[in-house]
Amino acid sequence: MGKIREVMSNLRSAEAKGVLFRNTILLYVLQFSGYFFALASLPYQARVLGPEYFGKLGYAAAIMVFVELFVDFGFMLHATSEISKNRHDTKFISRVLTSATIVKVILSLIAIILVCAASLLIPSMRPDFWLYFFFLLSTVAGCFMPDFVYRGIESMWAITVRTILVKLFFTVMIFILLRKPSDYYLVPLLMLGGNTVAILGVYVHMHRALKVRFIKVSVAYTFTVFKEASEFFYSRIATALYGAANTMILGATSSGVAVGYYTSSDKLVGAAKSIMAPLADSVYPYMIRKRDFKLIGRILKITMPLITLACVLVFIFAEQICVLMFGKDFSEAGSVLRALMPVVLVTLPNYLLGFPTLGAMGLSKYANRSIFFAVVIQVLILACLFCTHNLSMIGLALAASASELSVLIFRCIVIYRNRNLLANVE
Repeated sequence: MGKIREVMSNLRSAEAKGVLFRNTILLYVLQFSGYFFALASLPYQARVLGPEYFGKLGYAAAIMVFVELFVDFGFMLHATSEISKNRHDTKFISRVLTSATIVKVILSLIAIILVCAASLLIPSMRPDFWLYFFFLLSTVAGCFMPDFVYRGIESMWAITVRTILVKLFFTVMIFILLRKPSDYYLVPLLMLGGNTVAILGVYVHMHRALKVRFIKVSVAYTFTVFKEASEFFYSRIATALYGAANTMILGATSSGVAVGYYTSSDKLVGAAKSIMAPLADSVYPYMIRKRDFKLIGRILKITMPLITLACVLVFIFAEQICVLMFGKDFSEAGSVLRALMPVVLVTLPNYLLGFPTLGAMGLSKYANRSIFFAVVIQVLILACLFCTHNLSMIGLALAASASELSVLIFRCIVIYRNRNLLANVE
């Protein structure tokens, strides 16, 4: 009997790792499609719009990061974890989906009122009201994509195919319709159309294939889901405070051209981060179930030498890369890109040692606290920059790098101090 149990355990482990591999591949297909389409469209946008109008898009996108986090409210992490634990209970998944959607509808209405009011009342935003309005609707629509359902059940095929088709449509339309700087509002407008079509397709699939649908839920249960997700919401908002907030600060204190330089470099860093995100996203539900901590170590040993080499090469050829990607007007963005390289270097360790590792150890609260610690570091650095009159795009980039590094240091210390919890390895 002992031998049979061992064989069955090995079979289950192999099956789980097979699912992890498939979903990692699908998430990479999803992210690489976005990376490919971005490489195709962003340089074109930058060349047509120029630093000033490209900076306008970057500033609006930075604001929408907060809108997205506010409306999503931590459900991407919380709901994924809950569904992963109850993946075979269709009624439970439907209840989580319904409650999350109710909360998102309420938060969306609040976000729309606040952003529209700000766009009309703040003089610097008023001329670009339609830009913010279309970005707002596109962002809110994207928040209703039920990613957490598919991530929780570790079945990414349907959502991957639909998202790739939407990104392809968006890219093609950009090349067809974007002809002059005054067309900049078309970027969020096309995103809105693409997101709407994708969401409709995914909900139809979820209803027909997964039998997951909206059901009646109590107010008490919805409030409980809201309260449990709030812990993840606070950490994600804190992340934005030392991420997208830099673009907003630069927009309020510098020229639109400087924002364009920072935005273009940040886009490249974001593309690099998006390459690493699928690995952490696919590992997260697997780690919650299996607690295979050795897997995290193996991943880091394989990937970090490659990431380090890539960062060194980008650091050396930063100006040339920015000119190649965005045009000769963006050569000065190379210095910003150099200052942001530490962000890329620590991104994957931060991803993997965060919720996949600390969550599996039962220490999710420390993954959140590490973000708040980074916010404190960020605020202190910004205060020093302000007092010394060095609040520039380079200073902000270095502040972002220091904050990301502080997250990694915090998480490493917590894991080391609780290393006895790593003993339960399957």
